[in-house]
Amino acid sequence: MGNKYKRTRLWINAGLQLRMAARMAGYVAVYALVLCHLGFLFHALHEVPLSQHPGSHLGTLYLNYLKQQAPLWFAFCVVLPALFYDLLKYSNRIAGPLHRCGTTMLEMASGKPVPEFRPRKGDELMGFFKAFNALIREWNARLESGRAGPSSDAGVVQAKSSSSTAVPRMPGKTKIPSHPVDAQNLQCAETSSR
Repeated sequence: MGNKYKRTRLWINAGLQLRMAARMAGYVAVYALVLCHLGFLFHALHEVPLSQHPGSHLGTLYLNYLKQQAPLWFAFCVVLPALFYDLLKYSNRIAGPLHRCGTTMLEMASGKPVPEFRPRKGDELMGFFKAFNALIREWNARLESGRAGPSSDAGVVQAKSSSSTAVPRMPGKTKIPSHPVDAQNLQCAETSSR
């Protein structure tokens, strides 16, 4: 069976991806400024003899140094879009799977059985996906055992609303979830059956 998720969009989670790009741009900018100023420092030490006071010629020397570095800055600006595109493609290998995991979690929250998560070729966070698939297997097993009846070992939390969706819970736990919506809409099957 082929993977139904193809990389068709680069912008999956714009907030996350833009924050990653902004952070990387900050690193590159700091690196470029430090490199430029350290280069100027060594250039100034080489050009200005120690016996001469550099204060009067420092501004002129700095401007001349920047003019000499113009091809380097031009090359940097030419390469920058390619760097941004590559970073965007790489961030998609993180943001895309997280988006799909979030969609799967929402399906789980609605009480549906879900298929195991299949990462695409090149996706990052493989250790996370292994743990997430273990959670999915456990979730699906508890849903199956919960459908056998409320007296199953896993226990089931039943919804008060008109939907009869069963949400499994940890064995031995009788606490209703602390989320405000869950606390209002859910009750423990064990306490209601007593």
